[in-house]
Amino acid sequence: DSYTVVVTPVVSGSSTTFTSTTTTANLTGLAPGTQYVASVTASNAAGPGPAVTSSTFITNPAITLSAASRIEALNVAITPISTTLLAEVGSTATYSISGTLPAGLTFDTTNGIISGTPTSLSANETFTVAASVDIGGVTKTASAEIVLGVVAGIQATLVVTGSSAIVGSAATLTRSGGSGTGTVTYAITGGTATGCAVNSSGVVTSTSVGTCIATATKSGDASFATATSAPATTTFTVAPAPAPAPAPAPAPEPVPTPTPTPTPSASPTPKPSASPTPAPTPTPTPKPSASPTPEPSIKPTPTPAPSIKPAPSASPSPTPTVKPAPTAAPSKKPLDISPPKTGADTSKSSINVQNLVPGQKIKVTIVEGKSLPTPTASPKATANAKPSPLPSANNFKVTSKKPVKVIPKPSGSSAGFGINNLKPGQKIKVTIKTGGTTK
Repeated sequence: DSYTVVVTPVVSGSSTTFTSTTTTANLTGLAPGTQYVASVTASNAAGPGPAVTSSTFITNPAITLSAASRIEALNVAITPISTTLLAEVGSTATYSISGTLPAGLTFDTTNGIISGTPTSLSANETFTVAASVDIGGVTKTASAEIVLGVVAGIQATLVVTGSSAIVGSAATLTRSGGSGTGTVTYAITGGTATGCAVNSSGVVTSTSVGTCIATATKSGDASFATATSAPATTTFTVAPAPAPAPAPAPAPEPVPTPTPTPTPSASPTPKPSASPTPAPTPTPTPKPSASPTPEPSIKPTPTPAPSIKPAPSASPSPTPTVKPAPTAAPSKKPLDISPPKTGADTSKSSINVQNLVPGQKIKVTIVEGKSLPTPTASPKATANAKPSPLPSANNFKVTSKKPVKVIPKPSGSSAGFGINNLKPGQKIKVTIKTGGTTK
């Protein structure tokens, strides 16, 4: 013989069929908190008999919690713990919890939810949540357990960082992180150096070379638990040997002070006498008016030209302009004598010589008459050379009382000079040596 059992939910759902060879059937896999109607059919060798409907039955409901165990932080709002009812649609339930929840937490009997912010520490405790369910007018119960505890809050990660220092000096640990108002202490936990020490400010010292390992601990308070950092290493080394003092640099040899080339004074050349040169005898010559020679101006020109004031018969001696040339380069222009020796005008009382090369030697010979004597060795001309008195062999009468002047004095650096106070008709021979030409 065999039996076939068919169970069908009263409210909604699909039927489930079971088969048994005895009069007892073990029905599994049914939904909790659901009304079922069972129908049994017996079969034998003659075939199945009529189906017999038994009484209606209800499975037990069930509840589940969103967490089986929770350790909450003090003064931190918890994530709500919810309760879920497993029963057929339309069922109603009320909830309860055993014991007393930690301070600050509440339990909602209409939906079985635990929520809130714990305000005191609490050891772990097991609580039972129960549900009373009305299914088709029949009350069924279900329950579930949860473990709850409240501890001090966990601090933010406490971090310390070491550094390096010289033995005999100190290094300060750098700290960050942690939470709450607890105090921070430091401790040496290891290292290779001897004599490691750390004070309450995190200053590490050592009496030898090596490492000192330290940790920081921040105590807990009403809201946070104690926190300890990971170890931090400070390294101590010996001071490097001082670098040898550099050898003193030898005193610099005195640099000779260059002797400046004297710059000719800008003071004007003494103004020549304004008295006219007397006319030679026997031919009477009108006496020239006493026109003073203008005072020369210092012009920075390479070849200054003398200014000659015209006169009816004789002109006062002009004074050449002197250019200061301490570093003048040798002139590349040909030597120039004015007026030229072949000129028709023999009444000039001065000449100019230009374009000399620095360092040339100058010899000036002045004689009375119309011819020059044969050159003979003579000492170097001076700036105040006076003509030797000569007999008036050529019918010239010596009337000048002033000596012939060479201006400026030949110094080896001027490119020109002038000869003043000549008498009309005198012959002039200028000899230039050393580095130039003779003209």
